[in-house]
Amino acid sequence: MRLSARLCWSALLWFSLAMHASAQAPSVQSAPSIPSSPSIPSNSLTDKSPASNPASSSVSTVAVGSVSFLIGQASVTRAGATLPITAGMPLQVGDRLLTSLSGHIHVRFVDGALVSLRPTSSLSIKEYRFDAQTPSNSEVRFELEQGVVRAISGQAAESAKDKFRLNTPLAAIGVKGTDFVVEASSARVNAIVNQGAIVLAPFDSQCLASSTGPCSTLFAKELTAALKGMALTFNLSMPSPQLLPIGQLKGSELFNLTPPMGAISQAGNVVPNSINASNATNAANVSVASNAVSAGPERVAGSTGATGEGSASNAANNNRVQQTQVDGQAYSTVNQILNRTVSDSSLVWGRWGAANPQDNLTIAFKDAMQNRAVTVGDGYAFLFRQENNVPNLLSVQQGNVNFALQSSYAYFLDLGNNVNTAKVNSGTLGVNFSTLDVKTTLNLTAQTVPSSVLGSGITPGATLSETLTATAKLNATTGIFLLSPVTAVAMPSSAAVTPTLAGTLSLDTKQAGYLFSLPTGNGAFKGATLWGR
Repeated sequence: MRLSARLCWSALLWFSLAMHASAQAPSVQSAPSIPSSPSIPSNSLTDKSPASNPASSSVSTVAVGSVSFLIGQASVTRAGATLPITAGMPLQVGDRLLTSLSGHIHVRFVDGALVSLRPTSSLSIKEYRFDAQTPSNSEVRFELEQGVVRAISGQAAESAKDKFRLNTPLAAIGVKGTDFVVEASSARVNAIVNQGAIVLAPFDSQCLASSTGPCSTLFAKELTAALKGMALTFNLSMPSPQLLPIGQLKGSELFNLTPPMGAISQAGNVVPNSINASNATNAANVSVASNAVSAGPERVAGSTGATGEGSASNAANNNRVQQTQVDGQAYSTVNQILNRTVSDSSLVWGRWGAANPQDNLTIAFKDAMQNRAVTVGDGYAFLFRQENNVPNLLSVQQGNVNFALQSSYAYFLDLGNNVNTAKVNSGTLGVNFSTLDVKTTLNLTAQTVPSSVLGSGITPGATLSETLTATAKLNATTGIFLLSPVTAVAMPSSAAVTPTLAGTLSLDTKQAGYLFSLPTGNGAFKGATLWGR
């Protein structure tokens, strides 16, 4: 199909879907929102600690992430000093994170990556070099000394899979996907995959801890999410990693990654935020140790404690009890922050066909439509809304409500209908439920190429910047909102342009999403967004 014909069809379908959806409001199942990335500047840093670079004695002080969630007690070792971790705390390359018996932290990195570190674990940030302009140049390296970590890839790992590495005492782990869990100690390493794939390889002369990316040795083994219920395991008695059912991993803490049967979550008192240094005072620093079986003073992973077989056995038993209770109390909150599964979101973007470049927002159409109704779409992306026994709060919500940008994708269509890379750098979205006005702004940039067809005065290969400003009217019954005429501020062109907008709110008013199109003198910015509060 010719692109121009598809665009015409897309425009018709976009508004026909929106008008059809406005005729009847489906009920929507409420779901936790997905947090937005913290406002920490991107960087190009490596570990400057003496341990990793003997020629240097300094450690970088630029933040590469922040602690977005904390339960119990945890600490960070930085430049020879040990500091207590607090919610909202910025983290740096060279930091070593340690969690106590009841400690559990989540970290969001500058590229949107998420890491969850469970109790009695130790994780070092050896390298985090994120190139926002050219993500494929990024490089990430972690070291899990002991414990359990869950990692969900950000833009760096997604764009530079050959430069991501998680080292354990025995083996290296590279990624070919987005979501995995690793348990490690000096005696063994176990791993499971929720989405995508990983490659686990024992260290040898061909697989070095100082390298990045997956090791391609004769002993490397791959595990994909398609192998449900399976785990990769390795210890020194094995010639190479083996695939085993998770149920055969005796004593593994991977069993605790599902909620205990009959557990009553007390996470309702927890208010997790996507946190950076500027709003750390609003972060939740949650301790549930008082509700757990007492195991004596808190001990941080790697610290010394009581000696003797009896003390060690008691500590191990108390550790398992506390971890089980902490997991049960925090399970709902943990999933709100980390799980990006389809079922966790009231609004889901589905795509028709293969994913466009830079599209980390949409999922397959057939998955998005499960128990959902389509609201708006443009022929490629369609916004689905979950249904099932949720009251419509649109007509009872009052006043102004602000949303945070959670995720987006964008591209720039030049005058020759060539697709150029673009991104949404930031934005705002506010809904006035009294006047039914939906106001939004997006700061957009596009990187053109020498073959781009642009307007006069613009050199192909230049970076284009635009600001979209739009006001739409909300249908209080359906939650659909469409653009009302408004002028957008455009740079570098001084000509006024009129953007197109079509979106919807979840019926619980906790999420919003919309499609946008912003014409310019050189082409048009197009894409989709997802917002939450």
